[in-house]
Amino acid sequence: MGELTQQDGKDNAEEKEARMKTAEEINAQIQNPEHGFHAEFKENEGWDIRFGRLKLNTWYGTLIILGIVLAVFILFSEMSK
Repeated sequence: MGELTQQDGKDNAEEKEARMKTAEEINAQIQNPEHGFHAEFKENEGWDIRFGRLKLNTWYGTLIILGIVLAVFILFSEMSK
């Protein structure tokens, strides 16, 4: 019961390797960053959070998100009357 099989050892090695990857290696695995939501960490620049080509962690991205939240809030408040 306490013995590790060869497959268990292989799985542990793969998990250890996955944890040791750098940010650049992880970001390189992103297949198509132009579509959908993705977040990327750059060591000198910090987080880059995007939805498609729209960069969400900028002033205009924050303004767009706040506008959407406000519109949903107004929509729900009008429906509850």
